Amino acid sequence: MLPFKADFFPYLYYGTRLPWILPGYVVHHFLEVMTAKYALHFGFYYLAVFPMYFLLKRAVGPRTALIGAILFGTHSAFLFAIGWDYMDGAGVTYDLLGLACMARAASARRPAPWIVLGGAAAMAMFYTNLFLISFMPCLLLLYLFLRYRATEEDRLRLLFASVLWFGAGVLAITIVLGIINYGIDGHFLFYNPSIGAALALVSHHNQWRPEGYVWLRTAYWLGIPFATGVCSIFYLALRLRRRLTPRDAYGVIFAALFLFEFGVLIAWHIWGGGGLQLVYYVSYLLPLMFLAIGCMLGTAMDEWTPRAYWMLVVCTAGLFIFGLHFCETALTYKLQQAGVAVLVLCAVLGLMATVVFRKQRQVILAALAGLWLYQLGYSGLARPNPHNRDTFLRMVDAEKIVWSHMEDEHGRVLFWYNAKEPAGWEFTSLAAIYLSGFSLISPEFPAVGPLARLGTSGVILSAQPNALEQANGILLPLGMRAEVMAQSRIARGGVGYEMTFFRLAPPTIVLPIRVNAGGGTYTDSLGQVWSKDTGSAEGRTFATTAPITGSPDPVLYQTESFSAGPIWDYRFVVPNGTYTVTLKFAEIYYTSPGRRVFDIELNGKTAYRRLDVFSAAGGIDKAIDLAYPVTVSNGLINITLRALIGYPTINAIEIRK
Repeated sequence: MLPFKADFFPYLYYGTRLPWILPGYVVHHFLEVMTAKYALHFGFYYLAVFPMYFLLKRAVGPRTALIGAILFGTHSAFLFAIGWDYMDGAGVTYDLLGLACMARAASARRPAPWIVLGGAAAMAMFYTNLFLISFMPCLLLLYLFLRYRATEEDRLRLLFASVLWFGAGVLAITIVLGIINYGIDGHFLFYNPSIGAALALVSHHNQWRPEGYVWLRTAYWLGIPFATGVCSIFYLALRLRRRLTPRDAYGVIFAALFLFEFGVLIAWHIWGGGGLQLVYYVSYLLPLMFLAIGCMLGTAMDEWTPRAYWMLVVCTAGLFIFGLHFCETALTYKLQQAGVAVLVLCAVLGLMATVVFRKQRQVILAALAGLWLYQLGYSGLARPNPHNRDTFLRMVDAEKIVWSHMEDEHGRVLFWYNAKEPAGWEFTSLAAIYLSGFSLISPEFPAVGPLARLGTSGVILSAQPNALEQANGILLPLGMRAEVMAQSRIARGGVGYEMTFFRLAPPTIVLPIRVNAGGGTYTDSLGQVWSKDTGSAEGRTFATTAPITGSPDPVLYQTESFSAGPIWDYRFVVPNGTYTVTLKFAEIYYTSPGRRVFDIELNGKTAYRRLDVFSAAGGIDKAIDLAYPVTVSNGLINITLRALIGYPTINAIEIRK
């Protein structure tokens, strides 16, 4: 973690999510990678499920609490959030821990320690994602609502004390994390990069946000939140018309807080955010959503016989767990043909039945059936793939090799791959580990990006046998070559690819340099060899068979390279010193003057203004050579042709001491 945060990617917001990063670092430090992965994700899974059961037990009793915890623990959106490496699962877990602490504080004789723990959990939730600051008031509101009903204390004093102790928890976790981060990268205010990134984001238009509302037709992840929201409104309307029992109080506050959080997401969307369109933001609604659902399911289960109750528990767990195996099957597609709206209506009607007819045993079956049908049709999960383990282990093998190379080089490694190869998703995921925005030469190999510079270290990921040759074919015209430092092969489960580590170095220099622009290798009348066209990554070619006058080597002038762009460069890497650069031209296309005019610059200095090759040579198919002295101090000769009229062109280039 130290080199990752302090050296390779210093003070970036990616490294500020310490409540998620630190547990991951600890388990991976002490455990083998697969064991660590299971320990981390199952640990957070149970840290979320047990508080859900605890809260529902206080609200509706142990029987309904167990059903609610099963529904939550098998819900596809929760499994998705807790099962991948993004931090929404951690945010959900800390939210539930905070809610549990605040509910416990409401009934405790000494609530202060629990409020401090609740504040710490709330701030840990915030540090996983800055957006969650909008959900933090819900924890305090839960405590205040329940405490106001359970005590005759002065309300203003109670409010002041609760805010004070809650703030103490916030401050405590901030200091602890700040000290840890200071020991890692020397910054105590570890969350500043996230705040800066958020401020930059809100000041710009969200380019990923689709316009209009057509996307709602396929927004399956909003189905259960929408159904819960509709039923919560009816639940509150019915319960607030009468005197609240202690159990009703939990249901009312859970439903109200869920509507508040859902309203925050809707308001953010209206304001220009993208929360409703992102599955991993809607997942933050899960804690209060299932607390509200659990209270709606709070029928008189205590009156059920043990046999009937445990049959319900077993069937509920079995159906919801077994239903996850129907992802992307024919049954799933048949349900999807009915449309999102129909399945949402099933969930709404089922939950609404429990709100209106809460004493009827059959209504809970209707509610569970509605939720099950929706999850069966729109789980959002991919069908289990037996090759996933091999894919993950290939990435682990590759990451270890990359990391050891970065430590040996004391610097970052840039990734160069083609995302369209069969293993392209693996390549993209591997680059994402090292922050793709800072670590890509290009995902469209062999194309290069702006980070390809002399001295850069990188790795080519490819299953193509000639990948290195392709790379050098692009690099050499840019004055670079890939100097191989190490090679490794990754292979598991019948899939394999090569990792070629390299450093971008100057090409081997052979002087003088002679280039037949637009043509192939040529030996002139003096026995001098002219290489095929090189030195530029751009340029089109044209050739003529017409005889060229004015030169003993007319072949050099019968081919040309030209550019359709306004600026065109040839670059050559040479040792520092003084050179003579000879540019050879012939107008072999236009039959009149003034059709092609351009400036010539050598290393940024104008060598010839408004060159019209036709006029300068005296007509079509006539050779003209222009020679200029150039002093090189940066190891590079840059020939720039700047278009004024038509397309700039060149026939041959010679560089000699």
